[in-house]
Amino acid sequence: MTVQSFWTPGKKSDTKETSLSLNDVRDLMQKWVAMAQKRDIDGIVELYDEQVGRLLGTVDDKSSPRRDTSELIREYFNHFLGDNEKVVPMFPRFDAKDVQFIDDKTAAYSGYYTFELTPKGGDTKIVNAKFTYIIHRTSKGDVKFVLHNSGITPAGVVMK
Repeated sequence: MTVQSFWTPGKKSDTKETSLSLNDVRDLMQKWVAMAQKRDIDGIVELYDEQVGRLLGTVDDKSSPRRDTSELIREYFNHFLGDNEKVVPMFPRFDAKDVQFIDDKTAAYSGYYTFELTPKGGDTKIVNAKFTYIIHRTSKGDVKFVLHNSGITPAGVVMK
């Protein structure tokens, strides 16, 4: 088995890539929220690195597949976004304290959020969840998700 790595400590990049900034992290999260609210499945899938991106979704369970391809990530969002007529992600105000830089091109952003989900023909639910996103600047200079891990907290799902 080989381990995928996108950073070697101490090795300088030979390309003209730029480092990842707090603004890059914030901007990617704002794009994710906008795509989720519009229920834009194609747009949201494009935010995940197609080579190393992985999603452990809020509503996945132990029988869910490893969502480590664009097709499997799309399958998740077809259900999560496609089965709802309204999705409102409510993230905390962006705070630099919630971002931890792993290296000059990679950061983790984590915290707690809620989703207001209105299923097609159903009643609105509030989903309380925690999240960790690992974000990196690719060799092409794009900013993408490497890992998105989200899970329901003990507060769970409540009817609005």
